[in-house]
Amino acid sequence: VKSGVVTNNDMEFIDTFPAGVVYQSTVSTAAACGGGVVFQDHLSGVLAAGDLGIRVSNIDMGTNTTCTIVINVSSATPGTYTNNNANITGLLNGLTANVNDTLTVRGTTLTKAFAPATVAIGASSNLNFTITNGTGDPGQGGLAFAETLPAGVVVASAPVAAQCSGTVTAAVNGNTITFAGGAMVLGQTNCAIVVAVKSNAAGTYNNLPANVTGLSAGMTNNATATLTVVTGVALTVNKTLLTVCDPFNFNVNPKSIPGAFVRYEITISNGAGALTSATLTTIGDALDPNLNFDADLRVGSAAACASSPPESGAAGNGFKLSCSGGTRACNTPVFFTTGAGDDAMGIVGSAITLTFGDGPAGAKALPTETGYTGGELKPGESVTIRFNTIVK
Repeated sequence: VKSGVVTNNDMEFIDTFPAGVVYQSTVSTAAACGGGVVFQDHLSGVLAAGDLGIRVSNIDMGTNTTCTIVINVSSATPGTYTNNNANITGLLNGLTANVNDTLTVRGTTLTKAFAPATVAIGASSNLNFTITNGTGDPGQGGLAFAETLPAGVVVASAPVAAQCSGTVTAAVNGNTITFAGGAMVLGQTNCAIVVAVKSNAAGTYNNLPANVTGLSAGMTNNATATLTVVTGVALTVNKTLLTVCDPFNFNVNPKSIPGAFVRYEITISNGAGALTSATLTTIGDALDPNLNFDADLRVGSAAACASSPPESGAAGNGFKLSCSGGTRACNTPVFFTTGAGDDAMGIVGSAITLTFGDGPAGAKALPTETGYTGGELKPGESVTIRFNTIVK
């Protein structure tokens, strides 16, 4: 927008837009500013969408009058664009420039992720695309992209067509996903597009930014995701340590020093995408010989460690077994003793061994029960063993 107070006729100026900004259309009519104003491209004379500047001529104005000329511009790249006196040239017939304004262009960001990220051969994982628009940014229209899946990954089922206010197209067993016509209204910070995919071969499939093409104007592509496909079961083992109490700090920011209680948790999971149940037999862990076992699974207190209370139900039974994701009895935790014997937990020196399934005597972890065979861990289920050690 340019305006001024002038006294001459047939005035003219050229505005060369900031790099990255292009002409779209003219709002003002030829009759603007006192007569038949002529709008031309700043170089060729022929004005068209995409031009990098504009020449405005034949401006006629009386003394002490003001007029406004309006054109539409745009940018395909998010950023800040300043249009000032340096952009104005070709001033004629007494017209002077006092121009300084800034255009801020906001865009969108595309990310993607697999959920779950690990599945069995032939099992589906949702490929989630998220388009993010900054808080307070204007609404966005014409959102679009095309995804070519990594070799070996295909569309598992037909997606919902109407997503993110646009249209998703993906043929079952095909390797391309297209999205077009999407929109986000003012104040909407993100929208999601979900397509189920699968692979019939075990492996690691990296879905990189290069897999995405056809981005709509202003969309930044940071889309990276990895899908891991495994055979049959999808077992993972995770071990964590937590210091719960020490003789000086007690349970407030305790340190792993002599006399401290350090809690171990070992979790075995069969991924939700697994095709079959896993049958667990044994798991062992050789611990540091400078550790003793805490037979009571103490929780620590603000006044003491050695005499702090045990976890509920754990007194004298310092190993706690719990399950999640299924209907096993150990959804209500089960406790085992710390001594070698007929129950599930055996200790030799500083090594522990947890036995799963049925035994000739005593309770074992994950025994046969209604709906389960001995040691069975169904897809989507986890089993966790918890115990404390005491630093010598």
